[in-house]
Amino acid sequence: MERFAETAGVDLVRFEKDRRKDDVAQQYLAAFTGDEGVLFIGKAQEKASVFRTEKRRNTDGSTYPWMIRSTVPVNHYYVYLFDRDFGPLFIKFCSYFPYAVKVCLNGHEWLKRQNTQRDIAYEPLDNQLRLELAFLYSRR
Repeated sequence: MERFAETAGVDLVRFEKDRRKDDVAQQYLAAFTGDEGVLFIGKAQEKASVFRTEKRRNTDGSTYPWMIRSTVPVNHYYVYLFDRDFGPLFIKFCSYFPYAVKVCLNGHEWLKRQNTQRDIAYEPLDNQLRLELAFLYSRR
């Protein structure tokens, strides 16, 4: 991820403790002028459920490896994107086995993008959209 950020000319931002990731994303989104693309890549150390090995002993004293699940702090990478259809989103990658991936989309942002592309007037509210009734009735 760090090599990609360097070769693609994308900022790699270390998320500091007590700094909201969403605040950083909003700053990059406000400065973004493209139609779609990578805004930045964030890096944070967070706890993750991973597989590790530990030594176990047989009754004769010999040892063997045993896989266990545990929680450890590892690096996670957040790729913040802006997509013309989905709007702002991020993909979170864990850098340790089993390499979990999480894609976070916002349905309200998707709906805003769809309305904008179709020239449907709307008013964004906290957790909903208000559509123009004149538009709704004219489409019948």
